[in-house]
Amino acid sequence: MLPSAHARPRPRRGSYRSRAAAVAAATLLSLACADRATAPLADEAPVASRASRSVSVVPDPDRFCPFGCPELTAGDSLQYVLRVEGVAGRERFRERAKWTTSDDRVATVSPSGMVVGRAPGEAEITATVGPLSASTTVTIAAARVAKVELEAETTQLPVGGTTQLRAVVTDVLGKPMPDAPLFWFAATPNVATVDAAGTVTAVAGGDAIVMAFAEFGRSAWVSIHVTGGVAAPALGVARVDVGGTQTCAVTPAGAAYCWGWNFFGQLGDGTQGSESETFPTPVAVLGGHHFEGVSAGDFHSCALASGGDAYCWGNGTSGQLGTGALGTGSALPLPVEGGHSFTALEAGGDHTCALDAQGTAYCWGLGVFGQLGIGAPASVATPSPVAGGLTYSQIATGLYSTCALTAGGTAYCWGGNEFGEVGAGKIGDAYMAQTPTKVATRHAFTTLDLRFSHACALTAAGQAFCWGRNDMGQLGDGSFAPRGRPTAVDTDLRFTAVAAGGHHSCALGADGRAYCWGNNEWGQLGDNTLTSRTWPAPVHGDVRFRSLEAGNNVTCGTTVAGDAYCWGSGHYGALGNGLQGWDTISAVPVRVAAP
Repeated sequence: MLPSAHARPRPRRGSYRSRAAAVAAATLLSLACADRATAPLADEAPVASRASRSVSVVPDPDRFCPFGCPELTAGDSLQYVLRVEGVAGRERFRERAKWTTSDDRVATVSPSGMVVGRAPGEAEITATVGPLSASTTVTIAAARVAKVELEAETTQLPVGGTTQLRAVVTDVLGKPMPDAPLFWFAATPNVATVDAAGTVTAVAGGDAIVMAFAEFGRSAWVSIHVTGGVAAPALGVARVDVGGTQTCAVTPAGAAYCWGWNFFGQLGDGTQGSESETFPTPVAVLGGHHFEGVSAGDFHSCALASGGDAYCWGNGTSGQLGTGALGTGSALPLPVEGGHSFTALEAGGDHTCALDAQGTAYCWGLGVFGQLGIGAPASVATPSPVAGGLTYSQIATGLYSTCALTAGGTAYCWGGNEFGEVGAGKIGDAYMAQTPTKVATRHAFTTLDLRFSHACALTAAGQAFCWGRNDMGQLGDGSFAPRGRPTAVDTDLRFTAVAAGGHHSCALGADGRAYCWGNNEWGQLGDNTLTSRTWPAPVHGDVRFRSLEAGNNVTCGTTVAGDAYCWGSGHYGALGNGLQGWDTISAVPVRVAAP
């Protein structure tokens, strides 16, 4: 099963049942040899063959750890039961017994058999019912790391300056762990480095992220601003776009670069597969084309060349590359068939849409939810005109839906409607639209964006409206309820641009300040916290942006000077600054590095 761009997978742990079964078997064997369990329980009637009965203390196989658990550590708890085996192998599990522990400094046990680890060591847990008793030895390991916090002498450094970072590690019991091993990592070593003792040295002007990693994936970061000297080289861009697992950009010279996950070849550098899955810094899209714009989808990417020719690369399972073939992907840009000249191009989940100079919309790729707008739930591998005869000035693609804006500001959407993303007032896939459907609002919009399962748009006055999925507050209306029609974002702020992400949204103020709201599990709101918001929160720092794009768990912006900054999840390397790994994040904007 391929990793999902929309879900955060959890690492699998070893089977608890197998270890519990081994402990139970060993305990039963020892008890049988000692001939310890020969009397019936107090509330049971005597039976003919009492000698066949045995009892043991085991973890509860039904109520706890059904999908596997880690070993018991200080601070963890685990339910134990008294296992009674009678004639013909009949088993009973009882919590009602007298429970005792041999050492309550190591482990305590409640009257119902709940064992709580207190400190590393061993303790014997005993359950007694009438004349019957059984025991088991529990081993408690050291408490797990719960939290890492970083303290810096200063976060402002001149080039050549140093500062000492101090990591405070606490365990699940809230106790400090001064000897916990740490791994130090500089996400932007061209701006600042860090040694094994946590000493940061400023190398060049710019902003740096330094991280400390402890066991169990716990980590913390600090942002260091370096002044003076020559600024570290960065990728100068004209436009950046964020997809499901990758980010792409076009330079003023027309060169395209991508970074992030590359399993399907969606970076366009000619490689793909397990050996070249992730690139945490920009790599050049090959082919020698001069591009004017680029769009990153979930697992494919597309770009517009000078003259309006469209090229796509990456996953082609559903025909989203537009080459005429279903199921064929490419690690290099391939020309979209049909001889069309486009002025706008958007890559979505598994489909792609474009506009020509007359405003006619074309879509291709996966169409089972009606997201192609061709009047039938069918997938096509070449550009097909959207039904309805309307012309549009903007078009945007989501996971299973598409929206477009006419020159007069009327919004239309089509495709899947599980969360109301069509915006026609109804919620549910029973109301999916196979052709363009007018969004139910009296407002005229000047710009519109769609990603995953929600859309956002702005009026001429800069007021933001959103609709569709809202499980993480991404609509910004203060609730978590899906909306089948545009609802106003709960703010007095007025914006010049808006971007819809996976489960979050962002917008730009007239002064270039960025604001974000919705899910913040990966720091994609950029406000230097991991706290999700149901209303706009300012992005941390003084960076001013001219454009903004939101992906699934990453947000990126372009400054007037042409620098690209990204923030959010570094899992796929989509931040572009060398930061990557499952638990690596940046909750503040970091500059995309030079190739």
